[in-house]
Amino acid sequence: MDSLEIMKTWLRDLMIYPFSPEKIINQDLAATIQSAAGNAGFDMLSAKIEAIQSAQKQILANANVKLTLETMMLKLAAA
Repeated sequence: MDSLEIMKTWLRDLMIYPFSPEKIINQDLAATIQSAAGNAGFDMLSAKIEAIQSAQKQILANANVKLTLETMMLKLAAA
């Protein structure tokens, strides 16, 4: 579950960087975030965060972890 939180933090930083670069969590990766943020749309990033949150809820509800993560990855790739 920690890995999913890290993924959400990364996506959050990509969303926030264009508006408030000083508020990103991963300050040590600011240059990388700046490059990646230019290629990412707000709606796409939001959909990816929702896919991760959905997977987290399913895992907490005792869903099959492997199947849940595979489904999440397909959603992330499609978004």
